[in-house]
Amino acid sequence: MNDIERYIRDNIGKTIKCKAGMKPFTVPCISETYTDFYYWDTYFTDFALLRLGDYAQVENNLGNMKGFLDTLGYVPNSDITINRSQPPLFARAVYDYYLVRGENEQIARRYLPAIVKEHAFWMKERLLPCGLNGYKHNADGEYLDSFCSDIEKRVGCEGAYADRLRQGAHFLAIAESGWDFTPRFYSANNRYAGMDYAPVDLNAILYNMEEIAARFALATGDTALADGFTAYAAARKTLMLQYMTGEHGLLFDYNAAEGRISRLYHAGMFAPFALGVPCGKEGAETLLARLELDCGIAACESRADVKFDQWDYPSMWPPLVYFCAEGLEKAGLHEHAVRIARKYCSAVEDVFEKTGTLWEKYDARTGTVAENAEYTTPPMLGWTAGVYCYLIKKYKNEE
Repeated sequence: MNDIERYIRDNIGKTIKCKAGMKPFTVPCISETYTDFYYWDTYFTDFALLRLGDYAQVENNLGNMKGFLDTLGYVPNSDITINRSQPPLFARAVYDYYLVRGENEQIARRYLPAIVKEHAFWMKERLLPCGLNGYKHNADGEYLDSFCSDIEKRVGCEGAYADRLRQGAHFLAIAESGWDFTPRFYSANNRYAGMDYAPVDLNAILYNMEEIAARFALATGDTALADGFTAYAAARKTLMLQYMTGEHGLLFDYNAAEGRISRLYHAGMFAPFALGVPCGKEGAETLLARLELDCGIAACESRADVKFDQWDYPSMWPPLVYFCAEGLEKAGLHEHAVRIARKYCSAVEDVFEKTGTLWEKYDARTGTVAENAEYTTPPMLGWTAGVYCYLIKKYKNEE
């Protein structure tokens, strides 16, 4: 166990909070920066808990997600922000735990009904006419107007949108993606057109959800349910290949409103590789070449003479490092996966040596704390610790 792992072991308990009606849950920060439950942050935090063998807290985190699904039908962005969800990683969180606990059938049986509920939500509330899924929201008009004003200021386009309710909806859709904010979801007349898109990583996550649900259904003896989810996954893969395929065989975000794929390369495009949607080794190598920098992987490729967002060049976000390394490994590019893992771990270690803490994101050019756009980068355990633990465990003996 190295210094970072000891730091995580000694401090992760400080991120466990309690609220009425919830099991104890992990929050992203030791400090007071973020003190609520957050959906996809929790997924990556579980990597650290699994590494430490804290199965009781993993079960608490899964139990909270299941509780939201039982009461709301979806897992919200946070326990205090329920007008949107986030990337639907509950099924994968359960599956990670299932594998660590020796493919225990009782885990599959306990959580499968909640996985089915989450899938139903996304297929009913977040389905686009093309048959793929996109991000949206559950907010009312008052919230949309207020949110539009707040985000216009945050991204530096105050007063740019006449239709504030519609733009508030676009902003909320991007917030639901977890990439708040990013140039990924652009249209001909709008840099932030979140509701127009079928994002490639969202649909890869849902494909993986469908495969996991089929596997759990088989494990519990429900062959009809297994067949149904196998059919869902096959149909989604067909649609992804039909609508999203671009150069080098890569899958890109699909702008369903304009009937075209995006041309922006970004690290979310590693998700299909990581989650089992076939793309090919050449595409993974091409994507890596567009995004890799001296100290890691950038969220988006660099572009000339543009304003950069938070989830953009040159920021290196831990969840995207995970999908990149996993995607490269699954594409048969092991040596590249090792290199990306090393770059991330080195950045975390070097900054920890200087500051004594971990941070929300890093600069892939310099290996320092990322400082571009929108807000000051906070110190963070959460997904930074979880992805570090995952990569150290998987690649620590690699030369």
